[in-house]
Amino acid sequence: MYQAVFQVVGNLYANSLLSILNS
Repeated sequence: MYQAVFQVVGNLYANSLLSILNS
């Protein structure tokens, strides 16, 4: 369960990082 939560949080974090780098 915690693994799935960590995966979702990591995915959102990576997404925002990419958005910041792309802007």
